[in-house]
Amino acid sequence: MRTELSAMVPADAPPRPSVAPASVIAIASGKGGVGKTWLGVTLAAAFARRGERTLLVDCDFGLANADVHLGLRPQSDLS
Repeated sequence: MRTELSAMVPADAPPRPSVAPASVIAIASGKGGVGKTWLGVTLAAAFARRGERTLLVDCDFGLANADVHLGLRPQSDLS
């Protein structure tokens, strides 16, 4: 059974703003110490300097250190 999403939106709902699709860049490797975080931080910084909206997510749970590369002190983590 297929349900159209437009049928689930109330008729009196305000129009949604037009949003361009996002580009996603994933950096992965099975080996540690190859520069994945450095490359991710460098690309995120370069895109941000160009005025692009940028989100950097370091998914190396337990060893994530993008905050160190960026000189940030996180107030909390996922643990």
